[in-house]
Amino acid sequence: MHLAIEQFQEIRVWALPQESGIFRDELICVVKDNPIPEVFRLKCRGCKPIVKLIYPDNTKQSIDFDRLLLNQESTQTLVLKNACQIPVNWKLKISGEGGDDEEKKIPDEFSISQWEGHLTPCQETQVNITFRAIEQRKIEEMLILDVEDNEKMDIHQPE
Repeated sequence: MHLAIEQFQEIRVWALPQESGIFRDELICVVKDNPIPEVFRLKCRGCKPIVKLIYPDNTKQSIDFDRLLLNQESTQTLVLKNACQIPVNWKLKISGEGGDDEEKKIPDEFSISQWEGHLTPCQETQVNITFRAIEQRKIEEMLILDVEDNEKMDIHQPE
């Protein structure tokens, strides 16, 4: 950028680190006939969007309703905690048949209090999962958690 005397212009600097950590750089301004350049030191922190899952029973990483009498219901709470220094968006979905990520409908026996949301750094939210025994059968479903940053630039590996 070249500026004339008494002229000014805004400089916008972007940083899109692909890794977590601290990154440094410099913006160097040279003034004509001035032997010493002006150096502006820049620093940013690269963060990956990370949401920690806290299960109802901390000893296992699943939600198990066990056996339930017909027409009875049980609710368990899954806690989602933003474990990074940037705001994140999260979304739950049911894994498709055969284990692929094709979205499908949740069985009628289940209800989930919220399917998606936004978390600021260190914020937690609770997702209540309710199971109501309608008929005698065994149900195994896989919930997938997708996490991304606000700009949708970095998507955390689904969990």
